[in-house]
Amino acid sequence: MADSVYYHLERMLPELDDLKERGLFSEAEIKEIVRRRREFEFRLERRSKVKEDYLKYIQYEMQLEKLRLLRKKAIVRELQLSKRRWQPSLCDRGSAMRIMLIYERATTRFKGDLDLWMQYIEYCKSQGIRRMQKVLTKVLRLHPTVPDFWIYASAWEFEHNANITNARTLMQRSLRVCPQSEQLWLEYFRMELVYSQRLKFNNFHPAIDTELAEIGIDGEEAEESELILHLDKGDAFEGLNVLSRERKSGMNDIQIDELTCKLAGTIYKNAVSALPFNPTFRIKFIQLLQEAEFSQAPTLQDEIFISLEKDFPLDAGCWDWQARFRYEATGRVENAIKVYESALSVISSVDVYERYSNFLKEISDVQNKNTENSSITVEECKKARALVTTQLLNLYNRAKEHHLLSLRLVEDHVMLLIRLGRHESVMELLQDACMGEFSRSSRLWVMRIMVGIQPDILGGTYASKVADIFEQSLEHIEVSECGELCALVQQLIGEHAAICNRILDKMINKLSCIKGGEASALLACSLIDWIFCRHDIKHARNVYARILALPGSSIEIYRHCISLESQIATMGCKVAPKCIRNLFESALSKYSQHVQLWLEYYSMEMKAGNLDAAGTIYWRAKKTLNDPSAFIEGHQWLQMKEGC
Repeated sequence: MADSVYYHLERMLPELDDLKERGLFSEAEIKEIVRRRREFEFRLERRSKVKEDYLKYIQYEMQLEKLRLLRKKAIVRELQLSKRRWQPSLCDRGSAMRIMLIYERATTRFKGDLDLWMQYIEYCKSQGIRRMQKVLTKVLRLHPTVPDFWIYASAWEFEHNANITNARTLMQRSLRVCPQSEQLWLEYFRMELVYSQRLKFNNFHPAIDTELAEIGIDGEEAEESELILHLDKGDAFEGLNVLSRERKSGMNDIQIDELTCKLAGTIYKNAVSALPFNPTFRIKFIQLLQEAEFSQAPTLQDEIFISLEKDFPLDAGCWDWQARFRYEATGRVENAIKVYESALSVISSVDVYERYSNFLKEISDVQNKNTENSSITVEECKKARALVTTQLLNLYNRAKEHHLLSLRLVEDHVMLLIRLGRHESVMELLQDACMGEFSRSSRLWVMRIMVGIQPDILGGTYASKVADIFEQSLEHIEVSECGELCALVQQLIGEHAAICNRILDKMINKLSCIKGGEASALLACSLIDWIFCRHDIKHARNVYARILALPGSSIEIYRHCISLESQIATMGCKVAPKCIRNLFESALSKYSQHVQLWLEYYSMEMKAGNLDAAGTIYWRAKKTLNDPSAFIEGHQWLQMKEGC
């Protein structure tokens, strides 16, 4: 270990001498640098090596280099005053070489750490080209199935070295290794589109396809040849190279666009062959074409849409995406409607109807917001809104005829008819839905009540109608869905005592048909609270007595009643304590093994000052509970709490 450490330290001596001779660091600072580096080197030689030690070493060297550069700038300014120049020396490149060496040692030890490799590559990118080529070659050898490294290497050749040939070759090689990578196919496609645009804007010269950029070529870097592979005959990408060779001669923008379209189309076909069952993957190609600026993009987009319709005719999402794309591209609703109609002719499903409806609703909302747009006349706005409204009504009617309605479609249909002021049609639609396929939907029953009482609101005669509809709803919907509906009915009934009692009887009968459950407990508690708020505690006691007499009454109902009586007791009601005890006794007769209930009963008597009664409850609990340990522990905690 020590030999290796001192070997690395000895290699630093020439650089340290140079730093001292140049006046960048004092002798004391040099000693401190040596001490810190010795510590880091010993850490790196431990048996159990840790990546953080390498990263801390690198961070220290980077900070040291920043300090050196600051001091160098100060010295350079002084030299400039005396009309002298800074002569490059070993210290100018020693820090970067050491950091790259530490990265090399780290990646050798942790070959599978992709983040570490990426940090190494980024640092090499900031330092120079030759090292960058070597590191990229090494990482591609070790991790040939990681698309990010291939993309990085290709982007380096394309952006930094301005070498489309090498970039294209790297992408083709990566796709042979990782043919199932969507990311690689999309990046290759995007690269060709960007290259086409740069050709047209004269940022790249066409002849560069046949040249190897001088930047990045070094005789010592034998590994670089690994990055530049020649394609085999009969390869799937052979046609792409033929197309690229045709660019040697001068071409105008139209010719470049035509060749780009062929080139991109070939890439797309190869991508689809490799990943034939992913429609979302194909849509991403269209999105890339939207960002590109060449005249043949619509042609290629149409080809992709045709392939989607052919290979995924039953995918509603593909049809929906195409329709929205057509609308965004042209601004014409008719083009989107044609796509949706084509979809319905191929796949008639609830999903398509819902997507079609959502699109038309969104367009309608946009049209309503843009009515003040000065560029659109009032007549044009009216025609556009009329078209969308007519199409929506027709869509809902067709869905109903084909028995492809969903709850969302019915609700949307209702809202549209309400907006159009067709009250009779709304009532007819809601009645059919509530008494038919969607009878279990509480939301439709709520809408039916709200719409049904509209004509009678001014006269105040709607309470009876509300009760009638509510009674019908209780025959269909589950208790778990009754919450919103019951709250609405309780709010609308008002002071109609007879109707209130009628509703109360119906709700208790509904509770009697089910055996417990959280939903029934919530409904029962809300019913008790409603009667208490509307009348008084006497009426509430009658109601909760009826509810608790039902089979399977939940313990939560007992607790709610106890809480209600406790509130009344604090107001000075003398009957409340007795009612609370009766409730506890009734609850414990059904839930005798409920530890928390015993503790609450005991705590209530202690707070009331009834020590004898509390003691009796304590001994009853110990005798009744199969395992009283939890009760005893809770009892001790209560005593400690009271003592504090």
